[in-house]
Amino acid sequence: QCVNESRALANELARGNLDTTITISPGNDIASGLKNLQSTLKHISWQVKQVAKGDYHQKLSFAGSFSESINDMIEQLKERDQALHAEIEINQQVAFYDTLTSSYSRHYGMLTFERWLTEKQSFVVAFVDLDGLKYVNDTLGHTVGDEYILSTAQILTGFGDETIICRLGGDEFMLLIRGLSLEQSRESLEEMRERLAESFDGGYYRSFSYGLVEVDKDNTRSASLLLSIADECMYDDKRGRKKERRAEA
Repeated sequence: QCVNESRALANELARGNLDTTITISPGNDIASGLKNLQSTLKHISWQVKQVAKGDYHQKLSFAGSFSESINDMIEQLKERDQALHAEIEINQQVAFYDTLTSSYSRHYGMLTFERWLTEKQSFVVAFVDLDGLKYVNDTLGHTVGDEYILSTAQILTGFGDETIICRLGGDEFMLLIRGLSLEQSRESLEEMRERLAESFDGGYYRSFSYGLVEVDKDNTRSASLLLSIADECMYDDKRGRKKERRAEA
C-alpha cells in the first residue's frame, strides 16, 4: 500500500500536478520525501508567480543548487527590467518633449488633445506661429533662429501649469489652455506678444501670430479639424497685422 501511494504521488508530481490530494497513510515513510518535494515545488511555484508580477525580492534558500539557478535568473530579470524602464523613460523623453524648448512634443500634444476631447473637457486651442523665422534663419543663422524659438517658448509658459504647450515643429506651437475663456486667452497672448517684442532689441523683429478656438463639453469636432480652424484664424491674424504695418509705413 505504501509503495502504491508513493508511486501514485510520484506520477502526479511528474505530470506537474502540484495540487494533488492523494491520501498518504500514516507512517508511510516512503512517501514522506515526495510530500516534502511537493511542498517545496508548490512554494517555488508561488515565488515564481510573484517574480512574474515584478517582485524581484524573492529568494530561494532551501533547494540547493536549484536555488542558485533560480536566484541568478531573478537577478538577471531584475537587471533587465531596470534597463527596460530606463530605456522607456529615455524614449518618453524623446517622444514627449521637444529637445530645443523642453516644451511638449507634437506627439504628446495631440495625445492630450484627443484625451481632453474624449473626456468632454472645456478648453481653448491656440495655434501660434512665429513671425519671420525663415528670414532670421536665412540672414542671421539657425543659432539666432533657435534663440528666437526658445524665447517665444519661455514667454508662452506664462499661462501656467494648467496649459499644455507643445512645439508642433519649426516655428509652430499649439497651446491647450484650461481655466481661461476665449477672451482671457486672447488677452494673455496679446500681452505675451508685446513682452516678446520688448524683450529684444536686435537686428530683427520678434513677434508671433495666433489663432484661437474654444472647445466646450458639447463639441463634436475632431482634433484635426479644430487645429485646422485655429490655423486659419492664425493666418487671418498674420495677414491683418501685415496690413496694419504697411498702413503705418
